[in-house]
Amino acid sequence: SLSFAKKLNTMLNRAFDSRLVCMEDYDFSELETESLLMVVTSTFGNGESPGNGVNFKKQLFNWQNLKNTVRYSVFGLGSRVYPQFCAFAHAVDDKLAELGAKRLTATGEGDELNGQDEAFSAWACTAFKDACEEFNIKRQMKAVEQQSDDWNPQRYRVQHDSCSLDRVTALSALHSKTMFPMTLKRRQNLQSAQSSRSTILVELKTDGNTEALNFAPGDHVGVFPENSQELVDGILKHLPDAPPVDQSFHLESLSDSSHEEKRWLTDDRIPACTLTQALTYFLDVTTPPSQSLLRNL
Repeated sequence: SLSFAKKLNTMLNRAFDSRLVCMEDYDFSELETESLLMVVTSTFGNGESPGNGVNFKKQLFNWQNLKNTVRYSVFGLGSRVYPQFCAFAHAVDDKLAELGAKRLTATGEGDELNGQDEAFSAWACTAFKDACEEFNIKRQMKAVEQQSDDWNPQRYRVQHDSCSLDRVTALSALHSKTMFPMTLKRRQNLQSAQSSRSTILVELKTDGNTEALNFAPGDHVGVFPENSQELVDGILKHLPDAPPVDQSFHLESLSDSSHEEKRWLTDDRIPACTLTQALTYFLDVTTPPSQSLLRNL
């Protein structure tokens, strides 16, 4: 959801003075004065909000009415494997409408198992056009036609950085979750050799303080394993002009806003680290690539 929200904010900045705010950081005292509100959110569990949206949900659903007509659009992410597909996004949409806000675009839905990127791109273009029409910003309408997932190497660069990497802290910030370092103790397939199914029992050994590591029945555990050194070395061999393996750097991208002079901004999705560390700890190099990535190859 963060990645999609950033894409939407980039698009909106071509016509509006928009800003990107995490749900847990949103100041509800500003809701009355908002002219346009765009919400991009996932759904957890049985139609619940994501962890950083708990307080947002509580405050929004306790709100009684809006004195100002807020224009809004909502996009939800989820998986149709679960019965409450994008339920939280629809709940937010319905509540805003109930409060008297004006819906500009129908609630968008992105299924992680079926063209989520394409669904978002189509919804974002429609939402951008609807917002421009609502605020009579016709001169910026063509900006949406220029919106593309095409990768332009001139918009990105790497800069040397001397920061030391704290892997656990960096992963916690990247995924907005509390991370704990662990070691694989044992792995066992619980199905028979003749079974077509695979059920893996994994035992992990804690490597440090686990005071906050409490679980209840039904809780999920997210595991972020290192990519194998063999795979990382294989990728490095195919990278032309790669920096030295021990050289730390950070990624920067060129701002895309019509309201200010273009400038280089630090991309905070990946912390300052070496290329080997990025490929080992932070980049997914084993999952089949998305359709948008394949189009750029």
